[in-house]
Amino acid sequence: ELESRTGEALTSGMSDEQLDEFGVFVDQDESKVDGWLTTNVPGYQTSEEYSALKSAAGDAQEIDVKSQYGAMKWLQKNRPNYPQVVADTLAGIRKEIAANKDAILGSVGA
Repeated sequence: ELESRTGEALTSGMSDEQLDEFGVFVDQDESKVDGWLTTNVPGYQTSEEYSALKSAAGDAQEIDVKSQYGAMKWLQKNRPNYPQVVADTLAGIRKEIAANKDAILGSVGA
């Protein structure tokens, strides 16, 4: 739910061009991911941040790592308020849960 709502909040107000550009990472279009990274994050393969992500990914395929890294860098560039959007969305979900906890708990016991 958090991912869905955060995605909605982040894409609100984006141009079709921005949505298409970000879609490259979602679709894992390797040639376009490579092109974007080469243009926007030259030398990314040797960065500590990329190396740490690659190490944490274990045996994930290279395109998975590049797409995740590219999406993160794209968000930093195009939606620098991304962490705040996530925090605000999570706070909203928590408020909804707190406001409806009796109904939620009642349905669990039923």
